[in-house]
Amino acid sequence: MNDVFARPSRAKTLLAMMVLAAMACAVHWPAVHDGGIWDDNHYVTENPTLRDPGGLWDIWNIRGMKETKLMNYFPLLFTTWWIEYRLTGLDMTIGHAINVLLHALSALILWRFLKRLSVGGAWIAAALFAVHPVTVESVAWLSERKNTLSMPLFLLSMLLFLRFEGSGAAAADADGGGDPTAGSAPNKRGPAGFLPSFLGSRPVTYAASLLLFVLALLAKTSVVTLPVLLLVFAWWRYGRVRPKDLLHAAPFFAVALLLGLATMYHEWNVGQLGVAARYEGFWSRLAASGWCVWFYLYKLVLPWGLSMVYPRWNVDPASAVAWLPLLGLLALAVAAWCWRTGWGRPVLAALGVYVALLLPVLGFLDIGYFGHSLVSDHFQYASMWSPLALAAAAGFRLFRGSNRTTVSGTGIAIAAVVLAALSSLTWARAALYESPEALWRDALGKNPNSWIVHTRLGSALTGQGRFKEAIERFREALELHQDNYDAHHNLGIALAELDRHGEAIEPFRAAVACNPTQYEGHFHLALTLQIQGHHEEAIAEYLETLALKPDHANANYNLGLLILAQGRHLDALVHFRRALEFGLTDAATHHNLADCLVVVGRSDDAIVHYLHSIRLAPDDVETRGKVAAVMVSRGEHDQAIEHLVAALRVAPRSALLHLGLADAHAAAGRLDEAIAAAKRALELAVAVLDGHGAPAEQIRARIARFEQERRVGPR
Repeated sequence: MNDVFARPSRAKTLLAMMVLAAMACAVHWPAVHDGGIWDDNHYVTENPTLRDPGGLWDIWNIRGMKETKLMNYFPLLFTTWWIEYRLTGLDMTIGHAINVLLHALSALILWRFLKRLSVGGAWIAAALFAVHPVTVESVAWLSERKNTLSMPLFLLSMLLFLRFEGSGAAAADADGGGDPTAGSAPNKRGPAGFLPSFLGSRPVTYAASLLLFVLALLAKTSVVTLPVLLLVFAWWRYGRVRPKDLLHAAPFFAVALLLGLATMYHEWNVGQLGVAARYEGFWSRLAASGWCVWFYLYKLVLPWGLSMVYPRWNVDPASAVAWLPLLGLLALAVAAWCWRTGWGRPVLAALGVYVALLLPVLGFLDIGYFGHSLVSDHFQYASMWSPLALAAAAGFRLFRGSNRTTVSGTGIAIAAVVLAALSSLTWARAALYESPEALWRDALGKNPNSWIVHTRLGSALTGQGRFKEAIERFREALELHQDNYDAHHNLGIALAELDRHGEAIEPFRAAVACNPTQYEGHFHLALTLQIQGHHEEAIAEYLETLALKPDHANANYNLGLLILAQGRHLDALVHFRRALEFGLTDAATHHNLADCLVVVGRSDDAIVHYLHSIRLAPDDVETRGKVAAVMVSRGEHDQAIEHLVAALRVAPRSALLHLGLADAHAAAGRLDEAIAAAKRALELAVAVLDGHGAPAEQIRARIARFEQERRVGPR
C-alpha cells in the first residue's frame, strides 16, 4: 500500500476510484433489502430453472429456454442467479447488494473509458452517472441486473477496443486526460494500470474486446448497437470513418446480428407469452421515438417526478404536433453537423451515441413493457452516460483553471452542489424500493390511471394481509382494463383469503379466460370449486393445471383427493405418488397414499407410508389406528398394540381406539386384555362422549364373542 502512495498520480487515482465507488454504493444502499418487486418472482425467486442442477443447460440452450418459458434469452444473467442459488440460496439482500456493486463497477470503468477518449471532466461524468436518480430503477430492481451486469462488460469492451486502436494516449498526456482529478499524465501501459498487462498484445486486446461484447449481449441484448458506437468514436477521433475502422467493427456487427436475431426468436416464441405489447403502426412509432428521446433527456436534466410506470402516450401520426419532437431532434443534429468543426462535433457525437443506444427501446421492436408505458428509467441506463459526459465536458471547458488541466474553485463548488443534490434525490428514490407498497403508492400518485400500478399495489397489500384494501385496488384496475389476468387472479385470491369463496369463482374464471396458458389461474379456480363442492368442475380444472404444469404438487394431491372420493383408488394413487415426487412430503400425502395402497392390496407399501406419516405427525391417532389395523391383518400384533397404546395416550376417550386395541389383543390370543379393552370401549360408546363412538350393540356382541372364545379355549 505504501508503494501505491509513493507516486502522487497513483495515489490520486486510487483515492478518486475509492470516492467514486463509495458514492455509487452509498446513495443506492437503501435499495439493499430482502424483498422483490414486479417480475422478480418469475425471473428469480420462483424460477425452477435456477434450482435445477441441470438448469444451466436450459439457460444456455435457446430451445431449453423455450421449454422452461424463461422470458428472455439472457443466459449470462440467469447463470449469475443459478450460481447464487448454490452459494446463498438466492438471498435477496445479497442479490440487491451485488446489483449495487455492479453499478459502482460500471461507474469506475466509465471514468477510465471517458479518460481514454480524452473527454474533459471524465471523473465528474462518471460521478454523475454513479449518483443519478435515473439509475435507481436498474440498481434497486433485482430483475434489472440485466442492466447492471451488461453495463460493465459493455464499457470494458469499448475500453479495450480503444486500447487496441491506441487512441487517446497522446491527447491524454497533453491534457491530463481532460480529468480534473488527474495529477499527472496517465500510465501509458493502460489507464492508470486499470487493465492487466497481458492485454498489451493488440490481437489479444481485440479478441478480449469482442469476447466482452458477446458477454454483454448475453447479459442483455439492448447493447447490440455497440458497433455503431465504434464508428462514432472513429469519426470523433479522425473526423471520418476510415475503411480499416469498418474492417475492425465488422466482427462486432456480425456478433450483434447473430445474438440480436437469437433474442428476437426467443421473444417471438416465448417472451411476450401471447400478449401483444403495441398496436400502433410504424408512423406512430416513428413519431413517438422523438418524444421518447426528449423525455429521457428531460429526466436527466430534471430528475424529479420519477416513477416506476409513466403515463402511456397515444401519439397520432396524423397530427403535425406529434412530429415536432422528432423534427426538433433532427434539427439539432443538422445544426451540429453544420458546426461540426466547433461546438457541433461533441454534441453530434454524444447525440449519436445516445440515440444509438436508445434505438432498441424506442418502440420499433415490441417489448412487453410497452403495454404499460413507452418509456421507463431502466431503458436509458446504458445510454445516459453519453449526455452526462457531454455536460461534464462542457462544464470542464467552462470552468477550467489557469493551467487548463484542472477545474477552478467555482467549477468544483458547482459540481459538488450538483452531485450532492443528485445524491439526495437518489437516496430518497432508492429508499422507496424497501417497501413495495410505498413504491407503488408513489407511482399511483404520479400515474393514477395506470391499471398495472393499481394491480401491483393490490398485490403489495395482499402480501401484507390487507385483503379488503387489495380488493379495492384490483377492482379499480379492472375498471381501467378488463383484459387483466393479474387483477382478476389476485382479486380471486384476496376474496378466497377472506373466505368469500363463492365470490372468488367469477374472477378466477375471468382470469382463465384472459390467459388460459397460466396454470395458477386454473389451479386456484379448481381449488375454489373444490371448496364450494363443485367436484366435477374442479377435477376438470386440476387436469388443465397439470396439462400446463405436470409437476404441480398441490394440484396432484387435490386431484387425488377428489378421485379417491369417487372410489378410483388406482388413479388417486398415481396422483398422490406424483405429489410426493414433486415435493409435497407432508403427513397427509403419505396417509392418503397408504389408504389407496391398502385398498389395492399392497399392505407392505401401505405400512411404509403410514409410518412416514406417523413420523411427521406422531399425534395423528387416525393414522395409528389404520396402521394398527393393517398390522393386525398381517399378524404383527405387538406392533399394532404399540401404535394403539400410543394413540390412546393422545385420545384416551376414543371408543374406536379401545375397540381396535381389543381386536389386536384378541388376535394375539390375549382374551382377558381384549375383553377389558372392549368393555372400556362400551363405556365410552354408551356415554356418547366420542363423536366417533362405535354402536354399543356391536361392541356388546364383540365382548360376548371374546368371552365365548375364552370359555371354549384354543382348539
